Amino acid sequence: MKKVAVIVQDGVEAFGLGSICEVWNEPYHPDDD
Repeated sequence: MKKVAVIVQDGVEAFGLGSICEVWNEPYHPDDD
């Protein structure tokens, strides 16, 4: 299952959702746009 999680995480980052998760996990920075 760990390999699947890594693959999914890489795919999410490839689609740019990684930055969205970062915004959720920390205060919003206007310059992130």
